[in-house]
Amino acid sequence: MLGVDDLVMILLATTLANLVVEVGAEVVAEWLVNSPDSPMSVPQADPASQEVGYDFVTQASFQVQETTGQVAERLTLKANELNTMLGDSMAWSGQMISTLGSSLGLQ
Repeated sequence: MLGVDDLVMILLATTLANLVVEVGAEVVAEWLVNSPDSPMSVPQADPASQEVGYDFVTQASFQVQETTGQVAERLTLKANELNTMLGDSMAWSGQMISTLGSSLGLQ
């Protein structure tokens, strides 16, 4: 049977995993907007001072949609990998808690 300490550890591990996923997504999003190497970086020139043609807007819109889809796909793959890793870690933790409990004669 799980004790209070075990429940607190599970709660902390779950909270930490959620925090890592959310903060990781925020860091990636900030990089996508602010990094000069990013395909979605914001131009440094004042957009109001430049004339923008219809073809440019259409092409830029298409590229943004394509890039957004690629980023969303990559984030989904990474989230699935993290979810799998978390599941494996939780299963391992459960086995270790059970083994420890058995070896200490708590079960």
